[in-house]
Amino acid sequence: MTALVIWSIFPGAVAFILYSLRRWAQAVYWTAVIAALLLAWLAWQFPIGEPIPIRLWTVLPALRIQATQLLFGGRFTLDNSMRPALVLIYASIAFWLGGSGAARTHRLFAPLGLGIAALFTAALASETLPSSAFLFALAAFISVPLVSAPGEPTRRGALRFLSYLVSGVCLIIFADGLITALPSGSGADPTTGIPASILILALGFSLTLAVVPFHTWAPMLAEESNPYAAAFVFFLLPLGISFLALEVLIRYSLPGLAPAMFVVVRYAGVLMTLAGGVGAAFERHLGRILGFAAIAQIGMMLLALSLNDQLGRATPLIGVYFAQMAPQGLGLALWGLALRILGYYEPDLDFRSLQGVAYRLPVASAVLLLANLSLAGLPLLASFPINVALWSALIQKSQSAVLLSLVGNLGLFAAALRTLAVMLQSSEPNRWRISEDRIQITLLVAGVVMLTLAGIFPQAYLPTMANLGIIFAGPTP
Repeated sequence: MTALVIWSIFPGAVAFILYSLRRWAQAVYWTAVIAALLLAWLAWQFPIGEPIPIRLWTVLPALRIQATQLLFGGRFTLDNSMRPALVLIYASIAFWLGGSGAARTHRLFAPLGLGIAALFTAALASETLPSSAFLFALAAFISVPLVSAPGEPTRRGALRFLSYLVSGVCLIIFADGLITALPSGSGADPTTGIPASILILALGFSLTLAVVPFHTWAPMLAEESNPYAAAFVFFLLPLGISFLALEVLIRYSLPGLAPAMFVVVRYAGVLMTLAGGVGAAFERHLGRILGFAAIAQIGMMLLALSLNDQLGRATPLIGVYFAQMAPQGLGLALWGLALRILGYYEPDLDFRSLQGVAYRLPVASAVLLLANLSLAGLPLLASFPINVALWSALIQKSQSAVLLSLVGNLGLFAAALRTLAVMLQSSEPNRWRISEDRIQITLLVAGVVMLTLAGIFPQAYLPTMANLGIIFAGPTP
């Protein structure tokens, strides 16, 4: 049995079956959660390409998961260095699916979420960039029903998101063809600058990662759709595409080219962090603030990627990129869930309509503010330790990048203060009352506990996440 069958074809088949059985929403929901947890556990426990000490009978040889699969004329390889990515993808899917019931997402959320994970795995396994980019585009198509429910007019944000991502994928495929046609050994020459093919490739990734000025779809999407589903898209799609971007940066790290490319990535991250923070600070709609915060988090992700600016694969600094995934995912999930609960009771999420909402929905309001402050890097919350580690490593390379990214995080902090002021503002006396149901309160409180513990005891998970990153970026055996 091959790794592709276990971590891509099997979850894809499960997703198709669950889609066919979508009328039984609860059964589909729990089956998808269990399947995602099982796949994450398998990736954590079982090595790829090595004998597994499990035998059905003593006379049978030890089981072995093959790394390479030939499919439709292409080679798909998942080796041991890819296991951290598999653990992160399927653990993230299980986490997000766990909150989808309380967020009252569409019944397609569970099967389509599992299907997106299967496509991401296949994209990471593909040995050719065009097929990987095509699979990511297919995952984007599948994600549209999550943010624009079937039977309703397609939202403008969803259309813009899809058009930008498909355009970016087309440019990535075109650039790969140009790079393949280059003579062997050609790279960046200081006298000629960066080749046009590399510039096209950078433009393609800018479109897919919502780099400024291609970021406008994110606030629109969060404003028009279920905030929890939008937050899911904001987290998972950049996660998968950034994995591909890291592989591409490593693949095309030619002498004289790598430093320039990583500087471009660094200042793209600075621009996104700054644009996201400033946009959130001046926005008056809670959904759009979530969209701007997601842009800032993608910027922080690019800043972490830019630390890996050495030729070759092995660098301990790539652990910072992996370590920030957990606090970012937790913060976005809690923000999206709390915002969805607020939107269920108060359909208009504009500041004017939410005055005094904290008195009616205190738990959701408090969790939304804490998630906002966590992503802004407030001490004792989840994102603070990894942000400090990122800035400590980044200041040795560019002090201006650190200062500008700090300004972006201050913008998110200002957005939280403005939100708090609006939620407590009321022209009439109000009495505190809890309107959220028990399941919502349980999930929100559990999320806050995780958010706080991750900030107070970062040593419990950051070394593990950093080691996973080093394994992922280490040399392939």
